[in-house]
Amino acid sequence: MQILLALSKEKIFQFNRINNIFSHFSDKKSEDAVAVVIENPNFTEELNNALGLNVPVVVIAGLEFTGQKYVKEARDCGVPDRCIILKNKENVISVDGYKYGQSPRGINVKMITDIATDVFKKGLFPEMLIWEEPAEILEPPETIIWEESYQSPEKQQKQKVPKKVLNEDLKTFLSKAKVVAVLKSVPSIDSSITSKQLAKKLNGIHLELNTDSQSFKQYADNKEDALQKFFAYSDGKTVEHSKTEFEWIIAEINPSMTDVIEVIYNEADSVIYVVGTLDESEISLDMWIEGGYKLNAIIPEQSCMGDYKEKYGNKVMELNHFTKQVN
Repeated sequence: MQILLALSKEKIFQFNRINNIFSHFSDKKSEDAVAVVIENPNFTEELNNALGLNVPVVVIAGLEFTGQKYVKEARDCGVPDRCIILKNKENVISVDGYKYGQSPRGINVKMITDIATDVFKKGLFPEMLIWEEPAEILEPPETIIWEESYQSPEKQQKQKVPKKVLNEDLKTFLSKAKVVAVLKSVPSIDSSITSKQLAKKLNGIHLELNTDSQSFKQYADNKEDALQKFFAYSDGKTVEHSKTEFEWIIAEINPSMTDVIEVIYNEADSVIYVVGTLDESEISLDMWIEGGYKLNAIIPEQSCMGDYKEKYGNKVMELNHFTKQVN
């Protein structure tokens, strides 16, 4: 296997003294290769060149909070999240949360070799969508054989009143109230129940930040009806909502929206982590804590409370305890 880089011949020669598998993009010898693109001023050009090599592509996006523009560009080009690498303190992690290891200074030759080998074995090629399914699947229109012509006054009145939905810039919306950021340790955890309960207890509104709304199901059968309640939805840019009076914003964030996490974190008065079992959650949770980021509470299920208390102490609490702290 070759590891292809857009670096100088001198630099590649130095790397090959440690492990003789590095070559320039232009020296690709076969399909058994992985291209590595490193954040730099020529990133866009080098990424485009790498995508044209017909091999898996690894992107070194840099530090977690400063590398988000490279993460977005790589994702837009179809690079899988497992192949986009960030540095969080000493932790080297992929965008989907996989921990490749630790390195005190940057990412060394051995680690990039391990990452490239993993990506190559898994066959993680860039994949761009030609067609993307809509966020909500539209049902085909119902064929009406006969329809009554009479409508009651009540039904007529309902039809005359359109549902009010406001659209607002995310940062403007966040400035309207205090913010609790709700993070989850792994994507499979359902944090919508906790977010709904927290919004109710704090006289707040539940804001779901996601590429496709899922949490509306806690409020109604569809998103449009849910938005008439204390529920709001954002794609990371604008917010859809109908309520104007609330004391807190409970911001439930999809962990794949890394650029949005930074925005919410900077505005948050409190940060809580919703977790599953200790085995599935502790890597992500430890990385957050070791990174020195704000964390006000860890909210596990009751059955896991003891395991978390033993490791994380007073940060672990039930939802009622947290609401008393912030009220």
